[in-house]
Amino acid sequence: CFVFFSPEKKPKHAFYLKPLSKPPGQVWFAAMPVGINMLTATIARLCKEAGLKGFRSNLSLRATAATRLYEDGQDEQLISEITGHKSNAVREYKRTNTEMKRKANQTINSKPSEQKKPRSELQINSAPSTFQVDGNNINITLQVNFGNSK
Repeated sequence: CFVFFSPEKKPKHAFYLKPLSKPPGQVWFAAMPVGINMLTATIARLCKEAGLKGFRSNLSLRATAATRLYEDGQDEQLISEITGHKSNAVREYKRTNTEMKRKANQTINSKPSEQKKPRSELQINSAPSTFQVDGNNINITLQVNFGNSK
């Protein structure tokens, strides 16, 4: 929704734009980012209205959003786009939780025979195929496994 009411020409890396006091029509925001004081006051007001106690900053909320998206298994590029991070900077905000660490530890400590095996499995194998690229043979065999681990 925010994108539809933003000016066409705006700073490339401005995440929050300054709202216009009297929008002339379909554009509700100026082509300039909000100041740090306005952003801090807005975050404080919104957190208070939401019943959140303690100090929250734009950065802490951004980190929380990135962490929740990461825990949900969202793609790193999508997380970067949503949170406004450049390149790999989003990795600094990805935080593992106790459950993720417990599962990793369980995987490391279990024997292969103890790991969960799918109850039902569909397996598709293709015959080996050979392709030539620049006079070199490339052999490809495709194997796809679908398992249900209920």
